[in-house]
Amino acid sequence: MSAGPITFPNDSPPAVMGSTLASQTFTIVLPSPAADVNARATSNDNSRLPAALRSGTSFTLNNNADVSIPAGNYYFQRISIQNSARLRVTGGTATFYLTGGGVFNGATNSGTLRIISSGSEEISFNGFSQVNIDLLYAPNAVVRMTGDQTLVGSVAAREIHLSESGRLQTTNDVLSDFLMCPPAPPMGGTTTGGGTTTTSGGDDGSESDPTMTEFPDLPDLPS
Repeated sequence: MSAGPITFPNDSPPAVMGSTLASQTFTIVLPSPAADVNARATSNDNSRLPAALRSGTSFTLNNNADVSIPAGNYYFQRISIQNSARLRVTGGTATFYLTGGGVFNGATNSGTLRIISSGSEEISFNGFSQVNIDLLYAPNAVVRMTGDQTLVGSVAAREIHLSESGRLQTTNDVLSDFLMCPPAPPMGGTTTGGGTTTTSGGDDGSESDPTMTEFPDLPDLPS
């Protein structure tokens, strides 16, 4: 989900294969997560992380590292998964509350990782690996994918940019649950080309109202 444009290489949208909805214009209002992020400044599980991963205000996984972290709620300015590093989550869901952006040059092996950012700093995915993120929610930021990386998960951002062979494979189930709103009409099919987006669902003939869609305030997140 993007509150702004979704761009593809050479400004040329790839061909769509599968069912589609008629062309419509939507204005999407994504609620700010600022209150939830700020609350984690004083109530978080940062102490459960190895000190080596807590570089000042950033969570950093250095080149070629292979690290498992416990489930919990973590508060940082930025997250950085460097070249060929691998992050794993054990025991549930690890949610990172960020005031800034992040860089993913490595891989994550867990669908139980969530990134919630209140900042406007870009979140980028580079390299040649697969990143599994249960939810990436950054309504003020640009999410940019380059190289041959695949991002699997639910994404909501101000803008989403795909270039080269970047791939985004997503369903809207987790995002809908997170926002406590009905899911969008199913849009099955796969776009192919320099950048690829795969969505789940099928064509049930339903149509949505091409007017403003405003989601409710964010719910209180679990401790």
